[in-house]
Amino acid sequence: GRPTTGNTPLRTCRVCRTQAPKRDLERWVAVSESETRLDPTYSLPGRGWYTCRQASCSRQAIKVITGQARSLRARRAQQKS
Repeated sequence: GRPTTGNTPLRTCRVCRTQAPKRDLERWVAVSESETRLDPTYSLPGRGWYTCRQASCSRQAIKVITGQARSLRARRAQQKS
């Protein structure tokens, strides 16, 4: 399972790889083949990933998110074939 702190789930920032409580990170979700969306409620369906709120990670988040979305699209295309 995933690591936890008491009852607080920990997640890892996709940019800097720092672990933090889930609610201290921003969740991003690939909601379609071409759209990635910030999930402020942590409840959108679909595959998601987290980034921390540090300025350096915020600057790199778009590159990471674009790569993640591309990776998800490639996996879905492989599954369809």
